[in-house]
Amino acid sequence: MMSGSLSLTAWVVILLVVIFVVIINLGLFTLAHKRGDKQLNASTTFKRVAHAARNPFEREDKMMAELHDRVSLLQSQRDSKNKQKIDD
Repeated sequence: MMSGSLSLTAWVVILLVVIFVVIINLGLFTLAHKRGDKQLNASTTFKRVAHAARNPFEREDKMMAELHDRVSLLQSQRDSKNKQKIDD
């Protein structure tokens, strides 16, 4: 064989990898369109992916902020009850 050419095994592996990547991408696009979003198109999908890439933990950040607010409210209620007990 020539030093610059690939063996048959290498071509088969490359072909299998390409087929695998194409199948995965088709599956992901199919799932995205079957989610019940009737007006889901390529631009909407791209916008969602871009938004998720810019802020991947948005949902978790919102939940943490809500938890912080609830804990602060409980602490302020506890502090006001403790102050009432001291005043009594």
